Amino acid sequence: MAMDDKKLYQQATEEAENENGDVALWAKAMALSSGDREKAKYNYIKFRVSELIEEQRIGGVETQAAGKAGHEPKISPPPNNGTIKDDKETSDSNLLLKLINGDFGLVKTYWLYGVIFPANLSMLLVGVDFDSTDTLVFLSIMTIIYQVVVLLGVWRAANKYTGQALWVILAKIWVVLGWGWNLTIVVAIIGLI
Repeated sequence: MAMDDKKLYQQATEEAENENGDVALWAKAMALSSGDREKAKYNYIKFRVSELIEEQRIGGVETQAAGKAGHEPKISPPPNNGTIKDDKETSDSNLLLKLINGDFGLVKTYWLYGVIFPANLSMLLVGVDFDSTDTLVFLSIMTIIYQVVVLLGVWRAANKYTGQALWVILAKIWVVLGWGWNLTIVVAIIGLI
């Protein structure tokens, strides 16, 4: 006899609250939630209930067939019913669009793309000859383009963030300051041209 949906949701919710259960499914839920634990819990429950329903359906059919054939039942993994994205579909997503849309989450977008990457790039550029105005203008324009992408991503990630409001406020202040910095670079480029 199959469990009713309430028991399946209860089982999946208990697994989500205790953060135990199917480790691979947890990893997938976290990845699709851009590291946001609250969203990951909801995704985990949705995915896990789908799995449990499918296991019941397949288990019941295969148990009946196995009983007739005289051997042990075999449980197959549930098929992808369209609720979970395929790895290929996820990997084909455009990195730039994900960054602009804030799909990496606030922490990753701010720290990785807004702080760590630019800081490392700055260290690499320490030895570059800036005597050439063309080189300086080119690097300044590239900086502005990169900053526009990151600033849009941080703002949008902040809008999606479900954690403490303080981080949203600080991220948006950083974005406003970033736009001010870009304006300063534009004025400097105009002065060089």
